[in-house]
Amino acid sequence: MGGCISGPGPPRQALLALLRTYYARRRVAAVLMDEHRTSITCSVCGARVEKLRGIYGLVQCPGCTVVAPRDDNAARNICALTLHELLRGGRGTAGGARLAGAFRQAAAAAVDPPAQPPARQALTRPEQRGVPAAMATEKKAPVFKNVADLRPGTHNHNLKVKVMKAQIVVDRPRGPKGTPLRVAECIVGDASGCIVFTARNEQVELATVGAYVTLRNAKIDMYRGSMRLAVDQWGKVEALEGASFEPKADNNLSLVEYELVTVPGETPAAS
Repeated sequence: MGGCISGPGPPRQALLALLRTYYARRRVAAVLMDEHRTSITCSVCGARVEKLRGIYGLVQCPGCTVVAPRDDNAARNICALTLHELLRGGRGTAGGARLAGAFRQAAAAAVDPPAQPPARQALTRPEQRGVPAAMATEKKAPVFKNVADLRPGTHNHNLKVKVMKAQIVVDRPRGPKGTPLRVAECIVGDASGCIVFTARNEQVELATVGAYVTLRNAKIDMYRGSMRLAVDQWGKVEALEGASFEPKADNNLSLVEYELVTVPGETPAAS
């Protein structure tokens, strides 16, 4: 349970007493854990994480370079601390002990900070940063798909495509949030087929006719029963150098219209 109910005050104490009674009657072990510093402490190495600029909710550890959602990182820390608290009388857990030690060091530094903190050194290898090689996060090469393999409702697609057509449909100096809004409908494709791609703002500058681009973490949106490709804030559009393929224009996936069919006794499915 988080620190929002672990502080002083009659309402919090009454809620805690009610929860203790509830779990005691059901013979369930309940451990009160405070989430203080769990969202800013790396769940892998115990270092202090930093927020990623421009991406809300993601944090990155400067020590082991792990990138994770802030809430997921806090949940892993609370889980490790809870297991360490439950098993402290026995062997304990390595993750809980490591995080508990990191929290104690952070609390001691906040109370009595050192006069001259040691200078940070440029550490490149995981072993130099104190991270075991098994815990080091290795970047995997992206897996690219063909346009013909795209299906409705899917996401996390990496594609290499060529822009066949591009038309700006929205060009406003000020959008809903006070920033310029530009939207272009493009037809992009590869050797297997083509599809309509909706480019927004900075993506419009890259999605010009004849340009080769790489779409990372793209998704499929449905518009009037047809598939359209889009890249939101979690993806990226990059220029592709050295490509020379020609798209297959006679296999346009956006011309296929899907209809939602409900079969009695089964979950709805698109066909």
